[in-house]
Amino acid sequence: MTAVDDQEAKSPAHQSGRNEREISDADGRLAARLKKIIDTPGISDKDRKLVERNLKRLLTAMSGE
Repeated sequence: MTAVDDQEAKSPAHQSGRNEREISDADGRLAARLKKIIDTPGISDKDRKLVERNLKRLLTAMSGE
């Protein structure tokens, strides 16, 4: 790695892009987990509705990025 590469890696723009990607990956994992919870047998209707509402909010936020 050259000095220029090192400076780029530490730049706010580079860090911001990496952080956004990490957040996007985390949101994807969370959405997958919420979908799995919805399909869990024995979950109460109240809990299922809560999970569905949160999943909908997450997916809406992800599509608005």
